[in-house]
Amino acid sequence: LLTWQRNEVWRDEFSLWSAAATRALERAVELGLENSAAAINLQMLRLRRSGRDALAIYEAMTLDYPYRPELWRGLAAAYAAKGRLAEAIAACRRIIALDPRDQQANSNLEKLVKNQRGD
Repeated sequence: LLTWQRNEVWRDEFSLWSAAATRALERAVELGLENSAAAINLQMLRLRRSGRDALAIYEAMTLDYPYRPELWRGLAAAYAAKGRLAEAIAACRRIIALDPRDQQANSNLEKLVKNQRGD
């Protein structure tokens, strides 16, 4: 059984990388880093493995970690990619509420609003 499980991990580069990343992230959580980037990445990796798409992952993650602008940035990008501009704009506004000096979010918001208006 252990040999078979090991073979699954070694079957290709992605499987090997994924197993190593998962173990490293699990170790960070074991060390009490639940709110760290490692814990967030581990949760995202698990959601991805469950077959969820980027939009579903970012929606779930922003519920769990609403104070993390990088997650709102991912959500805004996922909404924009699906043409859901009003929701992308709302996500950009959330980033700006968390960090008003975020130039990328301000720029993205401006572009999204122009795109929504058809400019």
